[in-house]
Amino acid sequence: MTDEIIRRRPASGLYFKIVNQYGLKVRVGRGQHGEVSLAEDIHHPGTAVAVKAVRRKNKSDRLRKLRRNENIPRQPHLPLVDQLGSTEHKIRKEIAIMKKLNHPHVVRLLEVIDDPLNDKIYM
Repeated sequence: MTDEIIRRRPASGLYFKIVNQYGLKVRVGRGQHGEVSLAEDIHHPGTAVAVKAVRRKNKSDRLRKLRRNENIPRQPHLPLVDQLGSTEHKIRKEIAIMKKLNHPHVVRLLEVIDDPLNDKIYM
């Protein structure tokens, strides 16, 4: 897992964004947590990859935090329960499953780019 993201403005018109060694070309899809883009590995020209960019926290996570009443005394185990339903926990679970998969009809996980200072995780 890479823990640092290097984002650059593309010099040519080929890519709309560059994240580490991946040049993002076209947005292919969008979902509840993020978006998938067709990209190319700049170090290996011609190698097409899909890059999934997901937000650590979606709108429901932010709303849950706002609605939470801080005046209610909490049990020490409640924060862990809260974390289990969080978006970031779901992303980590997806990454753990994708690392173990090896099948010709399932997309292979090449790399996870996770910068703690950034709001997104790239897969």
